[in-house]
Amino acid sequence: MPPRHLAKMSAAVKQTVSLAILSRLRDPRVRDVTVIDAELSPDMAVAKVTVSVMGDEAKRAKCLQGLRSAKGFLRSKVGDRLGIRSTPDLVFALTDGVTKSVETSRMLDDEAARMGFARAEDGEAVADEPVGQTVFPDDPPDDPPDDATQAGP
Repeated sequence: MPPRHLAKMSAAVKQTVSLAILSRLRDPRVRDVTVIDAELSPDMAVAKVTVSVMGDEAKRAKCLQGLRSAKGFLRSKVGDRLGIRSTPDLVFALTDGVTKSVETSRMLDDEAARMGFARAEDGEAVADEPVGQTVFPDDPPDDPPDDATQAGP
């Protein structure tokens, strides 16, 4: 199968599983899950779905157990979406990428606060002092004098 077709199918699997977990899955064990990636095998028999779960190790294990028990339901949703004869088997793998990202962001915020920066509402770091154009005494003014703009004949 061409790599481009495989990539499109993988993206469809990722989107379908993510949407099904978010809107259709009612298992209380499956909470705070982010679908990071879905990778199909070349023969499309297996789809490895990489997920990240916020929480401690016990919560992550429960969530993975819930995903494995909902594998048939999720697989049927993937089959409906892809419309192919043989639906790939879903294999779930945990990653702690989102957890590490949140922890890194928190550490950066702490360091920025220590250095005198604050976090704006839109997430951008801003200095305590207003940042603008610095004017040096040796620089000429931006506006030319009025008499220089009127060139005579």
